[in-house]
Amino acid sequence: MGKETSQSGPTLAVMKRLFAHSGNCCAFPRCEIPIVHEATIIGQTCHIRAARPGGARFDPNQSTQDRHGFDNLILLCANHHTIVDDDPEAYTVARLVKMKAEHEAKSAVLSDERASNSAELLIKQTVQSINQSGGITAHTVNLYSSSPHARHGEEQAQEAARRIFTPELNRTIARVLYIHGRAIPNFVCASVGHDIEPNDRKENFLPHWPTLFPNAPRCSALSSEDIVSLSSFYDSLHTLSDLVNEWWGREDQLPVNIFNSIMQQAQKSLELALVCIKNFDLDTKFPPANPALGSLSSRIERSLDSAADAMRHHIARAEAKKTNSDASKRIRRA
Repeated sequence: MGKETSQSGPTLAVMKRLFAHSGNCCAFPRCEIPIVHEATIIGQTCHIRAARPGGARFDPNQSTQDRHGFDNLILLCANHHTIVDDDPEAYTVARLVKMKAEHEAKSAVLSDERASNSAELLIKQTVQSINQSGGITAHTVNLYSSSPHARHGEEQAQEAARRIFTPELNRTIARVLYIHGRAIPNFVCASVGHDIEPNDRKENFLPHWPTLFPNAPRCSALSSEDIVSLSSFYDSLHTLSDLVNEWWGREDQLPVNIFNSIMQQAQKSLELALVCIKNFDLDTKFPPANPALGSLSSRIERSLDSAADAMRHHIARAEAKKTNSDASKRIRRA
């Protein structure tokens, strides 16, 4: 029989059922961040209809029991919890209910023992979040052995795992940097209206994918911070790939809009890549063949600066064109 964690929170039984059907994974589509990694709580419990007035999608007519019941709760990673609560117009009740149902339908039900242990962790460490619009945010608690030898062994295992995953990480980041670098001249040419185009193909803008993460056995040795940074970066590649596949060659979109969208999404991926570069020390492990090129992170920074410069010139051209058009209209009227 589930005990109440508080009058304003879900019961242990509800949390156990919620975790059991989550597959220990964020319910946001294509996100692979775990809810609990070993003894570390990474995920968060999100209310579909907010727990209190002022929260996202709050329903004043909902009963307390329903508000903290299984059907009104969904497990998400911290990033996607923030996303769905910051944009309630896009992430409606109906959309979140559908997201939850689809995720639970494809997730394997976890064992009773594992669900119980993880639910206990979530229950013990949940607090009402002031900044999460009525959600229940789980503390992230790292539980280490008191033995210095054990801690050293864990650190060695984490570093060994990082070495395994760094080659494909470096490869996929370099590919996004290439995509961003090709999107910029295509955007500029479309903005200026050049007759001569770079002539890139759709395939030039599709990202490469990891082959080891997240299914390789050594993934479990990575730290929670490493897993979150990798999952966030690789998840952004799906968004980039979907955008290219859906927008490429669309007759109802101007080329300048298509390449701007690709450039902006690649930029988001590169910003996430910078976090991975720092966490996995890629600049040290993969120095450039030619030192004059600079480190991977410095090349990304230069590419981001180039994109910002291209956008400033695009806006200036658009404003100048509008000014000239308005002046021409005044002359004709005169």
